[in-house]
Amino acid sequence: MVSQESLNRLKPFIDEGETTIDGYSTSHEIGVLTDRQLLSLEVRGRENSTTVVDTTYLDQLGGVSIEHNTTPDFHQDKLLSAIVSLVLALISLALFGAIDAEGPATVLLLVGLGVGVLSLVLFAEAFNTPEDTVHIQLQTDTGETAWQARLDEEYLEFAETLSRTVSSAHATAEPATRTVGR
Repeated sequence: MVSQESLNRLKPFIDEGETTIDGYSTSHEIGVLTDRQLLSLEVRGRENSTTVVDTTYLDQLGGVSIEHNTTPDFHQDKLLSAIVSLVLALISLALFGAIDAEGPATVLLLVGLGVGVLSLVLFAEAFNTPEDTVHIQLQTDTGETAWQARLDEEYLEFAETLSRTVSSAHATAEPATRTVGR
């Protein structure tokens, strides 16, 4: 949910009759969902000197696309490369101790240390995966993108609420029925 301070910044853009439903915030943008519109406030420019407020009216939308991107806990390829390079480093260092000649021993030591450092970097990179994200796209009746955002996974519930709210904005007054044959 959005902080009260952020909500106060968007309050002038919300009509008195509107109900605030949910919200989101990122490092550079805040957004509030009401029963009639989605407001997003973005601060940008040098020294955050420009404030942009975008309004998307829900009854003018044709659809919502929600993409939940999950990432694995580790990169398998990098982990496999790290293990192979660690084994090569250990073999090189073991051969370093077994060879008496100074020239080849120095080469084996340098190769063993270099590949060992590389394996440590690969191990660190293997477990450095991006956070899970939610990509939301609001589309017009013609399929054009009216609004989009990529948010952290914690806003998956916001995306679901947004989808339900857009659907509710298009609720028909009369049920669509058709009699076929008699």
